[in-house]
Amino acid sequence: MTKRVQHHQNMGLELEPHVRPAPNPRVEQAQKRCVRFPQDIAATISAGRGGELVDGRWKSGIDQKERTEIYLGPKPAATVIIPAGFDAGTLGRDVRGVITWAMQRHYLVALALSQDQGREDGLFKLREADAAELLGNRLRDLAHTRTRFPSTTEHRVHGRFLQRIEDSFVRWSRIYTHRAGSVTGLAPEAMMQAYAEQGPLWWAPARIVVLATTGLDAGRVHSRGKRGDNGGPGQFGQLPLAVIRLDPERAALGFGLASALRPVITKTLEGSGRYATTLGDLLPRIGANMDQARERGRPFWNRHAEMLPVVAEAGEIGTIHIIGTPGPAAEVIVEPSKLLADAYEEMRSRHVRRVDKREAERAKADAGVPKQRRQQKAKAAGRG
Repeated sequence: MTKRVQHHQNMGLELEPHVRPAPNPRVEQAQKRCVRFPQDIAATISAGRGGELVDGRWKSGIDQKERTEIYLGPKPAATVIIPAGFDAGTLGRDVRGVITWAMQRHYLVALALSQDQGREDGLFKLREADAAELLGNRLRDLAHTRTRFPSTTEHRVHGRFLQRIEDSFVRWSRIYTHRAGSVTGLAPEAMMQAYAEQGPLWWAPARIVVLATTGLDAGRVHSRGKRGDNGGPGQFGQLPLAVIRLDPERAALGFGLASALRPVITKTLEGSGRYATTLGDLLPRIGANMDQARERGRPFWNRHAEMLPVVAEAGEIGTIHIIGTPGPAAEVIVEPSKLLADAYEEMRSRHVRRVDKREAERAKADAGVPKQRRQQKAKAAGRG
């Protein structure tokens, strides 16, 4: 084991053995067309960009610089630490300034490459062909032609293509996380980490993120020897790879939409297959700039009412119907796609098994009540 791998694994985190059931080919194929993302971190980032639902506080002890820790709720399931001084009045603007649309899209590229290359430590090489395929580009479109004597033609990828992605990775390396669901590190970890070897640079998401997207049940990941007490099985959501091929703004909204669907996906799939909410409830959770809603009014609502159905369909998330005049009270109906339903099939099956087990235990307990009453009556009759 190299020092690079040893350093990456030495995060104070332990992993219990986990046996997964035999894969369903249909589910397996759907999951190959998706990327797993850390649900609680994604929800925090999206809500942070919206600027209305997150709280913040000063955070010190990292590089001796001013930082702000953002989180959702009084008992946060995840924390994200950004390189900016804390100001409650400008929190949403500060998050948007640090975590841009393009950065969110490139982080999805990092997660997809990390999972595709299949290393337990999450390390991956950033290759031109792989990144271009994920982003929906062709190498030939990104290349320039150089002719050598007498007639040799050479195609080379423009340096700026990979440079933009690496610049995003560098910016992610200045953003930290301390917790993702039941996975908690001994210290805050950079969201992206670089490891130099004799050759191309290796990258890896934070170990906390890698563990949160492995599909382990809550409580199987240990930190400081304690069981995790938050989140559900896996701590991750599924995002169709088609979202990454959208433009940066729509990819970021698709990322937020997939995160908003994750907590309700099993109930939705087990029920009518539709998730109902309002535009005013959904947009702050998926990362829409709510400052613009106050500044621009109706044009803001109209634009997002037109954009969301396009994002959902083009990103293979599903279909979205907006009912009523675009505005905070407009009803939004989301129908998850078959791809997303298949990708979540394992989680839905676990949910069904848990519900069946609880109902069986309740029925058994209810069946025992008449017997206890008969025994009590017999005792009373005997005393009489």
